[in-house]
Amino acid sequence: MSSYAAVSVVQSSVNSVGMLLIQSVANRFGSAALAGYTAASKIDSFAIMPYLACSNALSTYTAQNIGAGRGDRIELGNKACLKLCAAISVTELAVILLLRNVFLGLFLDSDTASTEAWETGSLYMTTMSICYILMGINSTQSGMLRGLGMLKTLFANSIISLAVRVIFANVMVSYIGISCVWLSMPAGWIVSIIFCRIVYCREKSRQQ
Repeated sequence: MSSYAAVSVVQSSVNSVGMLLIQSVANRFGSAALAGYTAASKIDSFAIMPYLACSNALSTYTAQNIGAGRGDRIELGNKACLKLCAAISVTELAVILLLRNVFLGLFLDSDTASTEAWETGSLYMTTMSICYILMGINSTQSGMLRGLGMLKTLFANSIISLAVRVIFANVMVSYIGISCVWLSMPAGWIVSIIFCRIVYCREKSRQQ
């Protein structure tokens, strides 16, 4: 149990460090763009909560079925979680595209916030709403691996994902501007998905 707690603490710490490093890139674009980025990131933190909940649920489901000797149910749970995340992604995409300015208005003053702040926040939310399906897939895989007890894989995955995000943001900032800050997240998710899938398939083939 302490191992699971340690991995969770490390992952949380890695994410915090990653956010600080990514934030340093966003800081280069001035207060107006930063205000829009900050507002959108707060909304983003709410939007990803359902995926984290799905990940935790699948982790518990997987562990319980392993304990019950019903490993055959794991793939069924994985597919069900992916379908749920896909439905959440479609719903959030529609809601954000329709109401992104309303959500931004919760954190930006319509009278004092600059046009740049609104445009930055809107671009962040629009782009990320399209990419949330990747967050869903990544969260599903992470939940399954956590339930299988593959803690070393999860730890390595956190480090790799963070490295990809930091490298992507710093390399692409000269080409796509502040967009590199939020696009670094789906870049990290894609690499994470590929890495976790390779490790899982390799482990599964060993057991057969």
